[in-house]
Amino acid sequence: MNNLLKKAEIKASAAEVLAVAIPLIISTSAHTVRTFTDRVFLMRYEPQAMSGAMFAGLCFFCICAFFLGIVSYVSTFVAQYNGSGRHYRIGQSVWQGVYLAVFFGCIGSFAYFLAEPLFTWMGHSSETLRYEVIYFRIMCISFILVLVGQAFACFHIGRGKTKVVMYVNILTCVLNIILDYTLIFGNFGAPEMGIRGAGYATVLSIAAGTLVYAASFIRKKNQSRYGATSGYPFLWPLTKRILRYGLPNGVNFMLDIAAFTSFLGFVGRYGEDIHTAASLVFSVNMIAFMPVIGLGMAVSVITGKYLGMNKPGLAVRNAWIAYSMALAYFICTGLMYVFAGKVLITPFTGEMAEEQINSLMSLAYPLMCFIAAFSIADAGAIIFSNVLKGAGDTRFVMTVTITLSWLLMVLPSYVSVKLSLPYFIPWIGLTVYIYMLNFAFLIRFLKGRWKKMRVIEMDAVEDIGDKCELPPAKI
Repeated sequence: MNNLLKKAEIKASAAEVLAVAIPLIISTSAHTVRTFTDRVFLMRYEPQAMSGAMFAGLCFFCICAFFLGIVSYVSTFVAQYNGSGRHYRIGQSVWQGVYLAVFFGCIGSFAYFLAEPLFTWMGHSSETLRYEVIYFRIMCISFILVLVGQAFACFHIGRGKTKVVMYVNILTCVLNIILDYTLIFGNFGAPEMGIRGAGYATVLSIAAGTLVYAASFIRKKNQSRYGATSGYPFLWPLTKRILRYGLPNGVNFMLDIAAFTSFLGFVGRYGEDIHTAASLVFSVNMIAFMPVIGLGMAVSVITGKYLGMNKPGLAVRNAWIAYSMALAYFICTGLMYVFAGKVLITPFTGEMAEEQINSLMSLAYPLMCFIAAFSIADAGAIIFSNVLKGAGDTRFVMTVTITLSWLLMVLPSYVSVKLSLPYFIPWIGLTVYIYMLNFAFLIRFLKGRWKKMRVIEMDAVEDIGDKCELPPAKI
């Protein structure tokens, strides 16, 4: 009987994880397809344009990541308030996120003026540099849109209502592909814009997604229960709490992306061929990587909900189930990299001659084997770090990620370039980094300190708003 109950509980938890995760997996996959299509079209238009767009996109995301990490942490507040039953605080939390998004977006947009000195410093070829500057400057137009859209998306993500997020991402993906095909190559009577077309297509699709998120948030059914329209007053105490937990998340997100971008930048100094091979391999890997990011987001939401309900045991069980799913998935994709690597890069080769394809594959295949090796550890790093973030343990995640990424990934890459070591040496450092990250987060998870953490006010005396059904004008 106990075994039957245990199996039933496991099935119920697996169903819950999948119910939240599948729409997020489809969402992140749609984002991946959007980026992947950009790369494929640009690779066929001009290989250097693909390399320039990928690196410039990473740099934009790196700068955006700090602010995005803060704003996206609103979903943890939404999850814990939802679990605790304080629904009106959800609308308040989302509005504080929107205000932060607008403020941060205005600041971040000034990165437009950093484009030329930033990419000149990286030391890439003049043609790649030109493409990087063009793409980066266009992406800066979308800074506010990216952040505001994420703030509104947190309303759905934090409550586990992830189908809305899925539909929006599918919409933006389809729109982006159509605009890519139209603007990059000059189809349907549009001017041929090349990499500029790819940038404008991305900005327009992001704008469309942001409008849909905003409209879905202020719907009538969300107004009375969640305060979607009444929760708009600026509340400094709540904003301060978001910043308290969101800042470490933002710093972690930014410096982690910065470390990865630096890694790719140093790898690019080995020459155009190796830079193209590395960019291609990472573009292929996004297909495997992003769905597990979606699974990790689901784990973070579920963890926040159960901690809000004071049921950490259910959060633990769901975490292990999600980890098993991620591990099985990465084992399968790793086998694909090892045994079907050439097939996976075929969409990028376009009109290349067989000799060029073989030359590219000779550089790309060893890198695919490295990804296959470290993706097994990446399953634990993604899932367990999201459990910790869902609880509010963002400082630990930040400290570990920053320390290990720069020590084990960036530093070896820099030294390898300076000493002209073989191009695969930085990839050894990357692999060691992922395994150490997995080990650190697993130990923290097993110790269980996160089970007692909360980002919301657990004492009714501390939360004055608990005494009324709708939020007061001031706190």
